[in-house]
Amino acid sequence: MLTFASISQLSSFFLTNWKNIWVFYNVYTLIDSAFWGYLFYKNSENRWIRYTITTMISLQAIFSVCMFSSVGINKRFFSEFVCLNSLLELLWVLSFFYERYKREEIEALEKEPMFWFCLGILIYDPTTYFLFAFYDIVRHSPNPQYKPLWTIHDILNACMYLIFAVGIYVNVVRTSKFRHTFIPNES
Repeated sequence: MLTFASISQLSSFFLTNWKNIWVFYNVYTLIDSAFWGYLFYKNSENRWIRYTITTMISLQAIFSVCMFSSVGINKRFFSEFVCLNSLLELLWVLSFFYERYKREEIEALEKEPMFWFCLGILIYDPTTYFLFAFYDIVRHSPNPQYKPLWTIHDILNACMYLIFAVGIYVNVVRTSKFRHTFIPNES
């Protein structure tokens, strides 16, 4: 996933034509949505939640293809799809916590990698939604008061990836054959 995100970010440094850059960002938005949908689908046990995720990803893909074919994938950046991704990801995070709430056993959520991914999404997505809901105003305004919004967005983006790293570390420790290398014996 980081590879796809890096490609779209690096394209803005190396390409001079915004139409080419928009293609990368628009495609990345679809890939991002499919990736998170798949991850939450695989980590859900509830049939209705899995069905909802599959339906929403399919509808989003169909809607995106229709928009790209009618308007053009390189005509503009579809910030609406970023907002839709943020809303869907928040919905899937809520469904994750709902499933954990409905379980009868008490579990330590911090030992589950998905908890950390959900936490990162909860930190990043609300800000992303509002920033991209007003993308045209914030991005193209000569008013300097909007510039700090991008800094806040970048800081929360970095925080999200740091929290994802904790989730990956938790998964490595949880599944490692050399578990005692990472965690000392509790004797």
